[in-house]
Amino acid sequence: MGYSYGRSENGRWLLSCDNCGAVGEVRKRTCPYKVTTTEGHALPYCPAPALCGPCFAKYGGTRGVHGAECAKGAAASQARYDEERARLATGDSRVRGAWGEWQKYVPAGRVGLLFRNQDGRERHYTVTAEEYDTHGPWLSEYPDAQPWCGPDGTMFEISSGHASA
Repeated sequence: MGYSYGRSENGRWLLSCDNCGAVGEVRKRTCPYKVTTTEGHALPYCPAPALCGPCFAKYGGTRGVHGAECAKGAAASQARYDEERARLATGDSRVRGAWGEWQKYVPAGRVGLLFRNQDGRERHYTVTAEEYDTHGPWLSEYPDAQPWCGPDGTMFEISSGHASA
């Protein structure tokens, strides 16, 4: 979602209302329901609509703009993040990047994957294209994964932001 801007009477570009198009005295109405990501970042559940005062009141204020649907969606999203955090706590790693066989260092018929664990340690593996299409995003779901050099052709692991051979 992007925001629209219009010219005020004095020629300045100002945020315009997503509902009526009014320019000036428009605010982004941030969702009060927060979701904490796997990495620990607290984010608003939904994008903030830009509304002028009359439109904000017309929709019933914060509870009207960000009501039960936002609360329900935020709870479901938080449950998914909590599930991911719990799985990472068991020692599993999640896919954070993928490269196809078009990449110079990916063997034909395979997919190169970057996995990251709870501590931020990253490792590269390859899996068959079939496995990639049918398996989930967790390293434990790929029993035949083979260590891989990575997309730049050098074998390394990243641990806490430091590369090591």
